[in-house]
Amino acid sequence: MLASIPKTAIILAGGKSSRMGQDKGLLLLAGKPMIQHVIDVVSPYVTTILISTANPVYKQFGHPCYPDIYPNSGPLGGIYTGLQHSNTTINFVLSCDTPLIPSELIEQLVDGYSNTPHTITTIKSKGKCMPTIGIYERQCRFSFKKRLENQQLRLMEAVQAETYQVLQTDSIFEEKLININTRETYQKLL
Repeated sequence: MLASIPKTAIILAGGKSSRMGQDKGLLLLAGKPMIQHVIDVVSPYVTTILISTANPVYKQFGHPCYPDIYPNSGPLGGIYTGLQHSNTTINFVLSCDTPLIPSELIEQLVDGYSNTPHTITTIKSKGKCMPTIGIYERQCRFSFKKRLENQQLRLMEAVQAETYQVLQTDSIFEEKLININTRETYQKLL
């Protein structure tokens, strides 16, 4: 049933990359930018892809790019911006710095959401919730906007204020769910 419903992917690529020193999503991994790995994995599951970024270089990937409506508001601002520009109820949110995310994890999110729909379905890996990987219903944008207007920028607090579920990832996925935030992590991955 869910397969026939239009869905959007919102890829977060608007971070400052302060620990990396350059735009993370554009770093090469196996010959292609990290964001391209994320696009390739999520494309079969969605009808539209949006990139949350102010960097015009991301237009080269052929998808609409949107700067944060509330600048400097972190992942919450990026997700809100994507939800505002989305035309679908169901939205996958993925970060550009998780290039190894397996398609099986996307399927796990779909199954989890299909079985018990919540406004947010996200994952837990190594005991830690990862709210930048999940399914967000478009209606979340209303509460997110209020939080952004009040400078309440913590994404996990925004998630917990919704009806949400956290799926435990399979241990075989945990090694692939690394955020490439530092030069050291990137070098290890290479």
